[in-house]
Amino acid sequence: MIPVPCATMDRTPHLLATITANGFGHAVQTGAVLHALRRRLPGLRLTIQTAIPAARIAEIAPQPYDLLRVDHDFGVVIRSATELDLPATREAYGRLARDWEILAEAQAATIRGRAVDLVLANVSFLAIEGAARAGVPAAALACLTWSDILRGLFPQGDPALAALCRMEAAYGRVAAFLQPEPSMPTAAPVEAVRTGPISTRGQDRRDALRRQLGMAPGERLVLVALGGMGDAPPVAQWLENPGLRWLVPAGTPEGPRVHALPGLDLGWADAVASADAFVGKPGYGSITSAAVNGAPFLFMRRGDWPEEPPLIAWALDRIQALEVPPGQLWSGAIAGALDALWARPARPRVEPTGADEIAEALAALLD
Repeated sequence: MIPVPCATMDRTPHLLATITANGFGHAVQTGAVLHALRRRLPGLRLTIQTAIPAARIAEIAPQPYDLLRVDHDFGVVIRSATELDLPATREAYGRLARDWEILAEAQAATIRGRAVDLVLANVSFLAIEGAARAGVPAAALACLTWSDILRGLFPQGDPALAALCRMEAAYGRVAAFLQPEPSMPTAAPVEAVRTGPISTRGQDRRDALRRQLGMAPGERLVLVALGGMGDAPPVAQWLENPGLRWLVPAGTPEGPRVHALPGLDLGWADAVASADAFVGKPGYGSITSAAVNGAPFLFMRRGDWPEEPPLIAWALDRIQALEVPPGQLWSGAIAGALDALWARPARPRVEPTGADEIAEALAALLD
């Protein structure tokens, strides 16, 4: 059990969960924790605060909940799953620094007005700041902090760092800083409590898939997915790999050997568990899915994302993994890289204990 301070109450507890709208990885993490927490506290009142579309939140969060929209919890401005917009990020954090007091007081007013008992931030510094001003404890679910990301993206003295000291001070006010493996080290003044990874173990359905797709003996299934923002290499044009079949997310153009997951009635975790290899970028969700489901992982490095080095180091230590240059991946000339990946020793599957460990800590705070 994770040691955290406890509070006592004689009514149904109310949790405000804030989710940064930087892609959908933070939502998936938080959703897994909220499901585990609801199993422990069925009567929990839940409010979710985010800019992520309501339909996506409905896919990951346990009903019932209230939904609040905010625009200040954006993380970093991104053009796509693999491209950052640094000028827009600089401008956005400049506005945030100028409006800090207004935003922090508005957040505190929301927490007071809704009689929130605990704030869970993944990983909004303004939500934690507002909780402190409202006299309510906050916990961070944090494989990274936005202050650490900004430090890695911008040089000292850059206007994007105008609110950096206040951001780090806010993170330092949490009652619990819950850091699922693998995570980025933080410069914030906190003592992190490490937990296992947050992910979902799927069902290996490759035998049924092979029959459904009419695959020949020796053909292999390879999942290709670069993240939740809809980016995808031109897999339908990868015609020089006759021994491979490609599994792709919704929205990716299909072809004779390219099969979209929705058309196969195949969920994400089952797809990873059923694939002979997973091709993607080294984001938290991709790496942990590969580790938990035993999928060999061929990845391309983004190069400009500060969280990437610790994630890659963890992947190379815990997963059957291999790096491929971005140009080689986008061209589709990866048959040789896949053979090299499959030649590497298989690794034991990692146990996805993080959601339950973090839910246990939050239940103690809400007790």
